[in-house]
Amino acid sequence: MDMEFQQIALLKKDLSDEECRQFDREFYSRRKDTTIAMVLSIFLGEFGVDRFYLGQIGLGFAKLFLVWLTLFIWWLVDLFLIIGATRRVNLELAQQVYDSIKMMRSDT
Repeated sequence: MDMEFQQIALLKKDLSDEECRQFDREFYSRRKDTTIAMVLSIFLGEFGVDRFYLGQIGLGFAKLFLVWLTLFIWWLVDLFLIIGATRRVNLELAQQVYDSIKMMRSDT
């Protein structure tokens, strides 16, 4: 099993069935796909589109404006980093969804 899914399963283990369903609805409707991120990185990464997709607006603009300055080196390096970045974004999202569910549980 993928490390991302293992960590998500650990987050969900103390949630009730209804909370798990709520988690799945929220998380899977907002998560980023690693395949899409990689395709964007390959074809449009030099313009920062891959980072914009991940919600990393600052990095996207930096790649966009520094593309000629770095002579595409950043784009090449990012091809190897984008899958890990996508997984980190998804794990952060999972933690946010989990925290919001736990917060609602304590409010009631």
